[in-house]
Amino acid sequence: MAHEHHEHHEHHEHEGQACQCGHHHDEQHEQHEQHEKSVLCNQEEITVTHHEGAVILSTERVIAKEYSWVRDRLNKELQSLAGWVEEQGGLVGHIKAFLAETGYTCMLSTTGEDVQIKETLKPKVTAKITLIVFINNENELYSKLAETLKKLVN
Repeated sequence: MAHEHHEHHEHHEHEGQACQCGHHHDEQHEQHEQHEKSVLCNQEEITVTHHEGAVILSTERVIAKEYSWVRDRLNKELQSLAGWVEEQGGLVGHIKAFLAETGYTCMLSTTGEDVQIKETLKPKVTAKITLIVFINNENELYSKLAETLKKLVN
């Protein structure tokens, strides 16, 4: 992801504005629970750094969907991003994602007799995505990655 000796800057201020899904986090309302079902928002949207002429974009999202769906969709989206970079005359240094699944919970309790077990499944996949590309239009690349993230959470 980012190198320690490179300056970081963010393209997206989150406080008081809509996050990637269009939800305003400074508002308190009934739809917040529904919002959390589709995406868990991070304060830092997409980090942009540079290294030896390459643009490096990195992001992390927790997506409240099944692992296999996220894996298959992200496979298609990364292929699409790589193709788009090449169509723009850019060079793909590396586009990668790391997925980790969580979401199984179990509560065991007893009052001295039998142990009660209550299990739930609320699938969540953490997706860490990094693009290292040589391209002239950094803003368009940023927009393409933002579009990809929207497709993953909607």
